[in-house]
Amino acid sequence: MQTSFTQLIPLLPEGAIWIIPLSLILLLAGWVSSIAIAVKSKSLALFALFPLTNPIAIMGMIYKNTSKSMIPIGLYALALMVWFTGSKRSYKLEFERLIAYETGLIEQGEPIKASDIPGPKVNPDENAWEHPFLKPLTMAGRPGKTDDVAR
Repeated sequence: MQTSFTQLIPLLPEGAIWIIPLSLILLLAGWVSSIAIAVKSKSLALFALFPLTNPIAIMGMIYKNTSKSMIPIGLYALALMVWFTGSKRSYKLEFERLIAYETGLIEQGEPIKASDIPGPKVNPDENAWEHPFLKPLTMAGRPGKTDDVAR
Protein backbone atom coordinates (compact mmCIF):
# COMPACT_ATOMS: atom_id res chain seq x y z
CA MET A 1 0.00 0.00 0.00
CA GLN A 2 1.33 3.41 -0.96
CA THR A 3 1.73 6.14 1.60
CA SER A 4 0.02 9.46 1.10
CA PHE A 5 3.37 11.13 0.35
CA THR A 6 4.20 8.78 -2.52
CA GLN A 7 0.71 9.29 -3.91
CA LEU A 8 1.24 13.06 -3.77
CA ILE A 9 4.52 13.09 -5.71
CA PRO A 10 3.00 12.68 -9.23
CA LEU A 11 0.59 15.55 -8.50
CA LEU A 12 3.38 18.02 -7.73
CA PRO A 13 4.37 20.36 -10.55
CA GLU A 14 7.58 19.63 -12.40
CA GLY A 15 10.55 20.80 -10.37
CA ALA A 16 8.63 21.12 -7.09
CA ILE A 17 10.16 17.90 -5.83
CA TRP A 18 13.50 19.78 -5.71
CA ILE A 19 12.30 23.32 -4.95
CA ILE A 20 10.54 22.51 -1.69
CA PRO A 21 13.32 20.47 0.02
CA LEU A 22 16.08 22.80 -1.19
CA SER A 23 14.22 25.86 0.14
CA LEU A 24 13.58 24.14 3.46
CA ILE A 25 17.23 23.09 3.77
CA LEU A 26 18.40 26.65 3.07
CA LEU A 27 15.93 28.08 5.62
CA LEU A 28 17.07 25.54 8.21
CA ALA A 29 20.73 26.32 7.46
CA GLY A 30 20.03 30.04 7.91
CA TRP A 31 18.29 29.40 11.21
CA VAL A 32 21.07 27.13 12.52
CA SER A 33 23.78 29.56 11.40
CA SER A 34 22.02 32.45 13.15
CA ILE A 35 21.85 30.33 16.33
CA ALA A 36 25.55 29.46 16.02
CA ILE A 37 26.48 33.12 15.61
CA ALA A 38 24.14 34.33 18.36
CA VAL A 39 25.38 31.79 20.95
CA LYS A 40 28.44 33.95 21.55
CA SER A 41 26.14 36.78 22.63
CA LYS A 42 23.98 35.46 25.47
CA SER A 43 21.37 38.19 25.07
CA LEU A 44 20.66 37.22 21.45
CA ALA A 45 20.85 33.45 21.93
CA LEU A 46 17.31 33.16 23.31
CA PHE A 47 15.89 35.23 20.45
CA ALA A 48 17.74 33.14 17.86
CA LEU A 49 16.36 29.83 19.15
CA PHE A 50 12.75 30.58 18.20
CA PRO A 51 11.94 31.04 14.50
CA LEU A 52 9.47 33.87 15.11
CA THR A 53 11.99 35.95 17.07
CA ASN A 54 14.94 35.00 14.87
CA PRO A 55 14.69 38.23 12.81
CA ILE A 56 15.12 40.23 16.04
CA ALA A 57 18.29 38.27 16.78
CA ILE A 58 19.57 38.87 13.26
CA MET A 59 18.97 42.62 13.63
CA GLY A 60 20.95 42.52 16.87
CA MET A 61 23.73 40.59 15.15
CA ILE A 62 23.86 43.20 12.39
CA TYR A 63 24.31 45.87 15.04
CA LYS A 64 27.06 43.94 16.87
CA ASN A 65 28.90 42.08 14.10
CA THR A 66 27.88 42.91 10.56
CA SER A 67 30.17 40.52 8.68
CA LYS A 68 29.08 37.31 10.42
CA SER A 69 25.39 38.24 10.38
CA MET A 70 25.42 38.26 6.58
CA ILE A 71 25.69 34.44 6.52
CA PRO A 72 22.11 33.74 7.72
CA ILE A 73 20.78 36.71 5.75
CA GLY A 74 22.44 35.34 2.61
CA LEU A 75 21.03 31.87 3.24
CA TYR A 76 17.53 33.28 3.77
CA ALA A 77 17.85 35.38 0.60
CA LEU A 78 19.06 32.33 -1.33
CA ALA A 79 16.09 30.31 -0.04
CA LEU A 80 13.70 33.03 -1.20
CA MET A 81 15.40 33.19 -4.57
CA VAL A 82 15.20 29.40 -5.01
CA TRP A 83 11.53 29.40 -3.96
CA PHE A 84 10.35 32.22 -6.22
CA THR A 85 12.44 31.49 -9.31
CA GLY A 86 11.78 27.77 -9.01
CA SER A 87 8.05 28.22 -8.57
CA LYS A 88 7.93 30.64 -11.51
CA ARG A 89 9.80 28.14 -13.69
CA SER A 90 7.56 25.32 -12.48
CA TYR A 91 4.43 27.36 -13.25
CA LYS A 92 5.75 28.18 -16.73
CA LEU A 93 6.47 24.51 -17.50
CA GLU A 94 3.07 23.36 -16.23
CA PHE A 95 1.28 26.09 -18.18
CA GLU A 96 3.12 25.12 -21.38
CA ARG A 97 2.22 21.48 -20.75
CA LEU A 98 -1.45 22.44 -20.27
CA ILE A 99 -1.52 24.48 -23.50
CA ALA A 100 0.09 21.60 -25.41
CA TYR A 101 -2.48 19.18 -23.99
CA GLU A 102 -5.33 21.52 -24.89
CA THR A 103 -4.12 22.02 -28.47
CA GLY A 104 -3.77 18.25 -28.80
CA LEU A 105 -7.39 17.83 -27.73
CA ILE A 106 -8.52 20.51 -30.18
CA GLU A 107 -6.60 18.81 -33.01
CA GLN A 108 -8.33 15.53 -32.16
CA GLY A 109 -11.69 17.28 -32.39
CA GLU A 110 -12.58 17.11 -28.72
CA PRO A 111 -14.92 19.85 -27.47
CA ILE A 112 -13.19 22.25 -25.09
CA LYS A 113 -15.85 24.88 -24.37
CA ALA A 114 -18.95 23.92 -22.43
CA SER A 115 -21.10 25.34 -25.23
CA ASP A 116 -19.54 22.85 -27.68
CA ILE A 117 -20.56 19.82 -25.61
CA PRO A 118 -23.91 18.47 -26.75
CA GLY A 119 -26.53 18.25 -24.05
CA PRO A 120 -28.28 15.03 -23.11
CA LYS A 121 -31.38 13.99 -25.02
CA VAL A 122 -34.40 14.47 -22.75
CA ASN A 123 -37.90 13.28 -23.41
CA PRO A 124 -40.15 16.40 -23.47
CA ASP A 125 -42.63 14.70 -21.15
CA GLU A 126 -39.93 14.06 -18.55
CA ASN A 127 -38.27 17.48 -18.78
CA ALA A 128 -38.54 19.01 -15.31
CA TRP A 129 -37.77 22.49 -16.65
CA GLU A 130 -40.92 22.57 -18.79
CA HIS A 131 -43.08 22.98 -15.69
CA PRO A 132 -45.55 25.91 -15.99
CA PHE A 133 -44.17 27.55 -12.84
CA LEU A 134 -40.56 27.36 -14.07
CA LYS A 135 -41.10 28.74 -17.59
CA PRO A 136 -41.28 32.37 -16.34
CA LEU A 137 -37.98 31.82 -14.52
CA THR A 138 -36.30 30.71 -17.74
CA MET A 139 -37.48 33.91 -19.40
CA ALA A 140 -36.22 36.16 -16.59
CA GLY A 141 -33.28 38.28 -17.58
CA ARG A 142 -33.92 37.95 -21.30
CA PRO A 143 -34.68 41.10 -23.26
CA GLY A 144 -38.35 41.75 -23.76
CA LYS A 145 -40.16 43.17 -26.76
CA THR A 146 -38.78 46.64 -26.04
CA ASP A 147 -35.23 45.29 -25.53
CA ASP A 148 -35.44 46.17 -21.84
CA VAL A 149 -33.94 43.64 -19.49
CA ALA A 150 -36.61 41.98 -17.35
CA ARG A 151 -36.42 42.45 -13.61
